[in-house]
Amino acid sequence: MSPRRPRAPRALTALLLALVVGLPACGGDERPNVLFIVVDTLRADHLSTHGYGWETSPRLDALAERGAVFLDCTAQSSWTMPSMMSLMTGRPVFHTLWKLPGEMPVLGDHFRGHGWRTGAVVANSLLHHDNGYARGFESWHVRAESTPHWNAEEVNRRAGDFLAADDGRPWFLWLHYLDPHHPYEPPTTPWDRDNAEVFTEGELRTIAQVVDQAPAGDRERLAAQVPGLADVVDRYDGEIVYTDAQIGALLDRLEADGELENTLVVLVSDHGEGLFARPEHPDRIRELTEAAAAAAKNGRGDGELQLDDLLQDEHGYWMFQELIHTPFIVAGPGVAPGQRIEAMVSNLDVAPTVISLAGLPAMARLPGRDHAAALATGAPIAPADVVVSACYENQAARTPDGRKAILPLELYERNFGLPRLRFDLSSDPEERRPLPLDDVTKGLFEMLRDLRENDAFRQYSSNQADAETLRRLREMGYIRDGG
Repeated sequence: MSPRRPRAPRALTALLLALVVGLPACGGDERPNVLFIVVDTLRADHLSTHGYGWETSPRLDALAERGAVFLDCTAQSSWTMPSMMSLMTGRPVFHTLWKLPGEMPVLGDHFRGHGWRTGAVVANSLLHHDNGYARGFESWHVRAESTPHWNAEEVNRRAGDFLAADDGRPWFLWLHYLDPHHPYEPPTTPWDRDNAEVFTEGELRTIAQVVDQAPAGDRERLAAQVPGLADVVDRYDGEIVYTDAQIGALLDRLEADGELENTLVVLVSDHGEGLFARPEHPDRIRELTEAAAAAAKNGRGDGELQLDDLLQDEHGYWMFQELIHTPFIVAGPGVAPGQRIEAMVSNLDVAPTVISLAGLPAMARLPGRDHAAALATGAPIAPADVVVSACYENQAARTPDGRKAILPLELYERNFGLPRLRFDLSSDPEERRPLPLDDVTKGLFEMLRDLRENDAFRQYSSNQADAETLRRLREMGYIRDGG
């Protein structure tokens, strides 16, 4: 990494900013830096921080001990675009959008407007400046579509360039790591486990059922693929181990530079990953079947679906916990150490909490909750009344008592026979045993319909993506058409 330039005295910087943008001058600019880390596709339950049985995240464990970890945080979607729109704006997203609306206030703009030096290093090409994600960032780096993937070391290298360009102002730096996103290609795989070591009994039963329900002529072929599923989980966990080490290396650099003490570190994820927990969504099966047939017609492949096509190994579509239970860790100035918070929260709380911890005024009237005061003292945090998520045309709501309702759009009910679902997570955390609908659940369905109808993003929604976005979606695996 490049050597850093000497920092300008913060007292002088504060005075200059007070003159230029009207900030209050003080005896020294002690406003914190903000390191905003998003690890794409990071399941909370695969972190040792959250009780996973394998040590995948020792550096994040240590970060959580320095501050607070929210053990029950829900993302706003099960795929990147809507979840990142929500994280950047602090608002839930119930419609499919391809571009971040220019009228929506976003974190980068808010910090830049209050005197922070802002930068972003983004490994996910979907979050391109063409789609609005560069707003508010003085320094902006995103991997271009069809270029080599940026691993965590490359993200850190570019982050180091931003840190070396210090001009005395506090900084807000968004780093978006992509390593746990499919395809999983970690430098090393720490474990060589079998299926019984990585899957629950419910997951093993689901895998067996998918094989048994296949046409008779395919069962033997698919059954032979079952032992290889554990290797996929090994590689996914290997990506977490690698990313964890690289985040640790970046924190070590900040500590060596004397910056860590005054840096608020926030780590979240946009969504989780399926990892064969249940059958693939019918819409995805249709897409994969058509793609396999088109590939076979063009002389590539035999047109047969594989076992990992029939099971959801990646993300999107469904609203089950493995896809929307994500980490939320915060440490640094204003956060009492050693907090393990079990209260139900959501990614909607991230923006108001980070803004408040940094000492900024609110960005807008946001639906999320500001936890800064409780984090400062370690005071108990009450669970949210309800948390909500949406993906394409599927929506979910959950209440603190463990009740969860999943509502597919009528089109999906009609075309695929997808049912409206009710689960009790307190007795069925894997969502294997749907319960009869009741009046409370029907009330949650009505709430979800109202939220979708009044979604702040609705006026911008469109089912049409431009050619550039379609290319990026194909590159990331969201579209498979056999071309």
